[in-house]
Amino acid sequence: MKTSILLPIFFMAITGCAPIHPAAAYPTLPAPTSKVVTASHPGQASVCTHVAGGKLNVRANANSRAAVLGVLEEGAVVEMLENGETGSGWVEIRSPLLGWVNSHFLCGGVQ
Repeated sequence: MKTSILLPIFFMAITGCAPIHPAAAYPTLPAPTSKVVTASHPGQASVCTHVAGGKLNVRANANSRAAVLGVLEEGAVVEMLENGETGSGWVEIRSPLLGWVNSHFLCGGVQ
């Protein structure tokens, strides 16, 4: 039997609880529409992963190893903070979540 199968069984035997799948711990915010919406307000941008059903992680800090605070779906409109651009490809957002996103996956604003 593979170790990957035994670990959840071992966890359940020790704790009496089923392990939680990591993806279940992050809230997923719905996109406002089913198509990509380009934001028109200067402090706004849209999530543009260029993948059908794509998602963008909102992180606690401006790096890819920071904790994931939530997930935004393709087309979701974000409101960027003034002076939130780090110059390293990260933008601080305040809506719909407060955190950091990679600006390469935004359109209609900073890219």
